[in-house]
Amino acid sequence: MKQALIVIDVQESFRQRPFWDESEYPAFISQIQPLIDATRQRVSSGIVADADLADAGVIFGTGFAPFTGGPLHYEDGSTQQHRSTAARAE
Repeated sequence: MKQALIVIDVQESFRQRPFWDESEYPAFISQIQPLIDATRQRVSSGIVADADLADAGVIFGTGFAPFTGGPLHYEDGSTQQHRSTAARAE
């Protein structure tokens, strides 16, 4: 029997179209925040040596979007980006 592995890069499609509406941001964050909090807790308690290693572990372990830099880098960058977007909206 022949087998094939098909890989679909859904994350890449995010770059191709505007998928965010500011009204969706709170729902998205409420879903991803527990992962970010758990990752940060592992670093602060010394289970993982630093944020870069923790981010790499989550990327490789769960498939977290690699282009974001991992959950901790994503949180730092997206929080700043969201704040600047919100400021422009006002």
